[in-house]
Amino acid sequence: MPTIATKDAIIENIINDPLYDIRPDGTIWSCRPLSGPFSTKGKPLIWRQIDRWDGKEKYRIVTYKGDRKGNYLRVNRIIYRKFIGLLDSNLEVNHKDGNKANNDKDNLELITGTQNIQHAIQNKLFCCGEQVGTSFLTEEEVIEIKTRLKMGHKVTQISRDYDVHHTAISKIKAGKSWNHIII
Repeated sequence: MPTIATKDAIIENIINDPLYDIRPDGTIWSCRPLSGPFSTKGKPLIWRQIDRWDGKEKYRIVTYKGDRKGNYLRVNRIIYRKFIGLLDSNLEVNHKDGNKANNDKDNLELITGTQNIQHAIQNKLFCCGEQVGTSFLTEEEVIEIKTRLKMGHKVTQISRDYDVHHTAISKIKAGKSWNHIII
């Protein structure tokens, strides 16, 4: 029965593969055959940068030759593992400067998901609260709402008082929205 390689195992393979050059500046290069009419079965070889944008979240990614499924690996995790230390599947690699393209080893740290969100909010890397264009509530109102919820007030009454749909208050109560405000 073939073993299924985890992403961490594939990262170890890339790090130990002599045809991959993982650099502290956050780039990954691979020695590959030169394409075109002058290439012959694996000769001549040329080093090429292989990390690319994923197109969605704007992370740099690579795929490894041994992964038949074509799963991508985030470059930040590979750089962290090679130059800083072991990865923990419960933690995330954070870009200290907030720039997901900067995978320099000195720009990476391992933190919890909550810390990563707090970092993004502190550095204004994504909109939340009143910054969201569709927000009907202010931060001051949400503080009042969260205080009332904590005191046991009913969702339906609060929604009437603030003239918003009860699902908006329910999402606040469940921590699905406005979770950056802590009471």
